[in-house]
Amino acid sequence: MVPKCCKRSFGKHSGLGVGESDPAWGTDPVEECPLFTDDGVGRGVIVSLYGGEPDGSNNTLDIVDETNTLVTRALCWSGNETAASDLGGTPNPDCLAGTQALGKASKSQPGLTFVPMPFDLVLPRPRFGDAPGSGSGPDGGWIGSQSGVQNATLLSAAYPGSSFGNWVRTDSGKYWMRTFGSWTLFDDKTAASPAPATRPSFAGCSTALFASCRSEPALGSAPFPLADTQAFSQWPSAFPRPQFTLAGNSHIYLDPATLTMRIKSGASDTPLTNCIVSKDPAAPYAVADCRFRNIASGNDTLTVDTSYAMVNLRFDDAAYSGQVMGGGGNTTIRRVHCSRASWSAAGCNQDVTWAEYQRKCNPAAALADPNCTSRNDTYHHSELFNAYGHGPGSFDLKGTSATVGLNVYAPQASITMRGGGNANPNFMGRMWANNLTLVGNTKVRTPRSRASFCANHRCPPPAKIPLYDTIARSFSHASGF
Repeated sequence: MVPKCCKRSFGKHSGLGVGESDPAWGTDPVEECPLFTDDGVGRGVIVSLYGGEPDGSNNTLDIVDETNTLVTRALCWSGNETAASDLGGTPNPDCLAGTQALGKASKSQPGLTFVPMPFDLVLPRPRFGDAPGSGSGPDGGWIGSQSGVQNATLLSAAYPGSSFGNWVRTDSGKYWMRTFGSWTLFDDKTAASPAPATRPSFAGCSTALFASCRSEPALGSAPFPLADTQAFSQWPSAFPRPQFTLAGNSHIYLDPATLTMRIKSGASDTPLTNCIVSKDPAAPYAVADCRFRNIASGNDTLTVDTSYAMVNLRFDDAAYSGQVMGGGGNTTIRRVHCSRASWSAAGCNQDVTWAEYQRKCNPAAALADPNCTSRNDTYHHSELFNAYGHGPGSFDLKGTSATVGLNVYAPQASITMRGGGNANPNFMGRMWANNLTLVGNTKVRTPRSRASFCANHRCPPPAKIPLYDTIARSFSHASGF
């Protein structure tokens, strides 16, 4: 019998069991015989997540994915599959009818039509230490004291929806932190005396000491994190949801020496105390979760440096309905990224291009990230700048003078993307929103793949779904039948 995908029946798959990758029966190995069904719909643009609408039908759209394929179909939400979803609205009738569309159709730029699909969505939550009864407890990232949980498998079962940086204390005095692949065990949480060698730093992060891999400036003095039995009294009154007002052109970056986020505006260079930074000792980047109600700006440029950290802007005031991000005038949001060999504090000025945006944290990849020294498939360059919105506010993103390079996951919010101008493209990243408006002739570059957090949270299914073809093979040769 000839396998449908491999076009062979024998060869090394003979069933002898010596130095072979599989027996002569059963499932073909997907690495050698990949079969996929492709629904033909990307995952970079998703609308109507609370029953909203796309808008901008008179625009010419240039939306391309990482394979340089013109994106002509995207998703709209047609309802939850289970109760375990952040989406609580009512599906839009136009989505259900398949009549939602964006763009001015032409032969070369056919516009974007939206395909209804039911799915759940659960956004990752870093746990900022909300007051008891409303969140995670007194310490940022803390889930709880879990006696008896001593391995990653048990933790994954106990906390299936955990996010990067969430942590648990065991009854043996050690600490587990959720990292990219699974859970990482740290031998101790804090040092008896917070000497400089035990304080947080990018290079000094080690599984020997949890405090060396975490920074929580708003939670008191080092070392971090504080004891999970401490009473809730650490947060300043402006936290957890401050308005962040740009005082002129500003540059946000991670200081690797202290593992803290900082902002430089003019001559002022100060810590961002509403950020929690976590570092996986095995990963090439830290993760900075910075909490805001909104970012306000009159006519300034916000530059975000991702050379050392994934930067997550968390807009989690569910009641705020104003402008979350964008500002007035010609407010510009830039993402820059530099090789660490040439990096300096607030000195990186290299805008991320679309080719660089597709770099992988894998030295063997065709477009390898120069800051990655080991393979980590869930940590690609495209994942390093994200905005999460949990309320009904709005994002007004201007991509006319510089490319806006971030992923926006805001299921209740409205996104307006302003194109045209000199930027090429105007936007690169994912746009998951309730209402989406594209203004001007807009160039968008968007990943076809799902977001990395979807590996551990409920999300739309992938566009390409692997199939496995079960066949019969001879034990060693044709006479076996």
